[in-house]
Amino acid sequence: LVCGACCRAAASMYKRRSHIQVHPAEASEQLRSTYLKVVLEKDPMRPGRQLYGLGYRPSTDGLECLHIEDIRPGSLLERWNDLRRHPNPLRELESGLEEASGQPSSASISLAQEQMWTGWAVVAVNDVHADLGLMQSELTKD
Repeated sequence: LVCGACCRAAASMYKRRSHIQVHPAEASEQLRSTYLKVVLEKDPMRPGRQLYGLGYRPSTDGLECLHIEDIRPGSLLERWNDLRRHPNPLRELESGLEEASGQPSSASISLAQEQMWTGWAVVAVNDVHADLGLMQSELTKD
């Protein structure tokens, strides 16, 4: 008996990835463009009732990252992904303003690339990177 999910998980555990060990903000422009910044904010009026919705497992291959295994329905992360799946006029206006001001714009990135997917790796949480314990601790804060 072979379980496809188990095989996929085992394959991803032993596949060597090339994540950098510096915070993406400190990386070169070329490396920084390969990362996706996700901003999730909990409502301070609902303490303890909101989940980021990130099911993950710590890396076991020495890369100091968290592998995403699940995105929970109804969570902040699922809503963040939904906003990217369904573009809105306000977001397009913000993108145009960024271009006009000379700031880099995300308009050239496809919507699929702007979403968080299972199988991806989290390399930094807030200002914490390269420390699995501290990154997990950041994810449990309200």
